[in-house]
Amino acid sequence: MELVSTRDIERLNATARLHVKRLSRLTLAFSEKFENFQAAVALLFAYYNFCAPSQFVALHSSNGGRSSAGFLERRESLGGSIMTEENKKPSDFDWVTARQQCSLQEVFESLRLRIREDVETRNSNLSDDPDSDRPTLKVIENGPTIRVYWHDIYSEYRHFFVEFTLTPQNIAVRDHEKTLFEATIGLNDDGDCKVNISGKQYDLWQMRRKALEHVMFNAL
Repeated sequence: MELVSTRDIERLNATARLHVKRLSRLTLAFSEKFENFQAAVALLFAYYNFCAPSQFVALHSSNGGRSSAGFLERRESLGGSIMTEENKKPSDFDWVTARQQCSLQEVFESLRLRIREDVETRNSNLSDDPDSDRPTLKVIENGPTIRVYWHDIYSEYRHFFVEFTLTPQNIAVRDHEKTLFEATIGLNDDGDCKVNISGKQYDLWQMRRKALEHVMFNAL
C-alpha cells in the first residue's frame, strides 16, 4: 500500500479512458454485453504490458516473468528504470537489436501517446464547471510536430505553447519564445533506451516534465 497514490490512480484512469472509449464520458462506443466490455479492457491491459514497445522500463516479477498487468502504469509511476539482479542484461544481450528498436521514430510515437495522456490528466484536474470560461489544454498534431497549448473562448492564451518536432537528427522542443532543448536517443551502459539532453540521460516522463511543466502549471 505504500506505493499507492492519487497520481497512480489518475494516471491509470487517464490511460484507460484514452485507449478504451467505452470508459470515456459521453461516448457512443458502449458495450451491449458485459463480456464485451471485459474483453476490451483485458485487451488494453495485455497489449500495454506485453506488446507495446517500452523503451524505458522493464519490471520483472520474482519468477522472471512480466509484472502483473493489473498495475497498468507501474512502469512509469515508479520513476524510471529500476536496476535489480533480476533485470540486469544477460551476457549475450542483443544490444544491436535493442539499439535498432531504440529509434527516434519509436520514441516519438511513445512521446505522442504520453503527451495526450498528460494533457487529459491535467484537464481532468481543472474545474468541471461546464459554464466556466477557464482555458483548457489542447493538443494538435501536424505530421512530425506535436503542439500543446492553452485554448479559451477569447484566444487570450493561445500563444502559450510547447512544440515537439521530429527531425532526422533529434526531437526538437521549443516554446513560444525560444528553443528549449534538442533530444537524441541511445542506449545507456545498462542497455536501456534513454533520452539524451545536453549530455544528460533522461527517462521519457522526465523529458515531458522538462518540456511541459512550465506551460501546464505556470503559464496562466
